Amino acid sequence: MRTKHFLAVLAGVALASCVTDKEYVPKLEEQAKIAFSSPVMYDSESGTRAGYYGEVGKHQYTTGGTTYSYPRAESFHIFARRHADDFAGWNNVNNEVSDIDNKIASYDSSVDGWAPKKNVSGNADPYYYWPAGKKLTFAAFSPANLEQEGNSNWLNTADSVSYGAEGLVINNFQIPTTADKQYDLMFSKRSVNKTRDDMLHSADYYSGVPIEFQHALTSIHFSLKDESPAETVVKLKKISLYGVYDTADFKENIEETDPNKYIIGDNVNPAWTNHENLVLQNKAYVAFDAGGGDGLTFPAEAQYISNMLTLPGNEGAGENNVLLVLPQTLSDNAKLIIDYTVNGTESYKIVNLKDARQKDNVHLAINEWEIGTSYTYRLLYSAEAASQDKVYFSPTAAGWKDAGVAVIDLAGVTTPPTGGGI
Repeated sequence: MRTKHFLAVLAGVALASCVTDKEYVPKLEEQAKIAFSSPVMYDSESGTRAGYYGEVGKHQYTTGGTTYSYPRAESFHIFARRHADDFAGWNNVNNEVSDIDNKIASYDSSVDGWAPKKNVSGNADPYYYWPAGKKLTFAAFSPANLEQEGNSNWLNTADSVSYGAEGLVINNFQIPTTADKQYDLMFSKRSVNKTRDDMLHSADYYSGVPIEFQHALTSIHFSLKDESPAETVVKLKKISLYGVYDTADFKENIEETDPNKYIIGDNVNPAWTNHENLVLQNKAYVAFDAGGGDGLTFPAEAQYISNMLTLPGNEGAGENNVLLVLPQTLSDNAKLIIDYTVNGTESYKIVNLKDARQKDNVHLAINEWEIGTSYTYRLLYSAEAASQDKVYFSPTAAGWKDAGVAVIDLAGVTTPPTGGGI
């Protein structure tokens, strides 16, 4: 058996590559399967839900000696154009609609990559092959069918999804209200002018088309820190987020003045338009819930809740969710409710996120959640907490793009919300 190497030829930050040991069966010169290498998540500033919810790409995983950043269980949706000369625009009159346009690419072990397949039965060949003497240009979004709340119907999270000269357009996209069902919506940069020869097909090598995804949403994380005297025991019971927009329209906003160019912030300006009348005032995204337990004890050094729950002694301390929310300018309704105990006494803290300032009390804090950005809110209990009612921010590099850490001093007891809302 000859060793077949999977080469990820990528223009972005390569988060995944692999080496496999499989027999390569060559076909006719023009008969090479069309498949996609392990997709990567790229930094826009420089360049499945089938059981998979939450952020994609933030944590790599290894299976069978191969390291991935995009889960094998997930699929993505592919759009394609076929052209004889260099790509001249998505709707150029010389384009042909590729046979694999508007198809779903799922992981296929025979190519150790993601491959779209024809809907065939019996022994018919389901694969698509590279066209002789033609080039292909691709674009994609993930996940493939935007499934929501366990409902497998097509486009149940949006009214419509389309792709054209201006890129991806999604109408009436809604964030699932159940946090553990939220997923990482992503759109790809265009992969232009690809041919069979670019893929390095041979008896020894196979490489798929590079697909580079940009996160379309915002992720919210929480960390804890206790600066109180040793005899004070602070335990987190629940974190709820209220008053944020949950429904919006998305446009990738590609300007095709130079069709072969794709630079976020230059000729590509993705944006969300929130539905102003749809704000979750009486519904909450629950980031953490201890249930009927005592809660999670604040540590002396700042730690992410997700990491704390993996430590010995914290098993069953509560359920943590990374929140994936719409990018938006925070309204007056955007608030956190933090339920915690101090030496067994219940306390509540309601934080208006829009009015928070940095620790120097001069620079405005995070009043807007930007696309593809991860934010951390640190819940801090300190000796001064009883007399302070402030939200502090300090800059840090966190997650997908540079973001910030919001340091929230838990001050005094405020009246707990009634009726499930604020």
